[in-house]
Amino acid sequence: MALPYGAYNLAHWNDILVFCQYTEEGKRNIDTLYAQPAGKETTTWKFTLPEDIPDEPFEDFDFRSDRTVRSFSYLVGKEHVFAFGGETLFALDPQTGKLLWRRSVVIDPLKKAKARMRGHVDLIESDRSLLLVSRSDMLRFDLDSKMVAAELRTNLHYPSALTIVACGAVYCFTERK
Repeated sequence: MALPYGAYNLAHWNDILVFCQYTEEGKRNIDTLYAQPAGKETTTWKFTLPEDIPDEPFEDFDFRSDRTVRSFSYLVGKEHVFAFGGETLFALDPQTGKLLWRRSVVIDPLKKAKARMRGHVDLIESDRSLLLVSRSDMLRFDLDSKMVAAELRTNLHYPSALTIVACGAVYCFTERK
């Protein structure tokens, strides 16, 4: 099996390889998630953020650009592939890529207004929950109710919390006060 040039963030679900690629369209960088069964030369499905999710500025704490991005983080979970972009969580069927559900975390009643899930978001599956870690915030999203169940931290080290998972525990750097 030969991977396409530029494939990154490789993962798998059973015998399906899942990977990301980005393309440039004008001044936009667009992430696309692909699934390719083992032994096959072509992909069977792809996912990009829906058009109703707005582009974000291509910037970080130390630079600005006139480009925009349509990027997302993803996780191959036990039963679903999860993608997170534009403060929205998407659940995909790993075999078909079909969108099973989506949920905006901005409208979630339990999420405090100051917690922001922008830029790169680490996704960690734990039992029937997902941990969402971004910038200085960590939220627990309940997969059964499809809602944010708790705001766990708001003092992680920004710009990168450097999420580490080891022996069933999640470690992040916090800001020194």
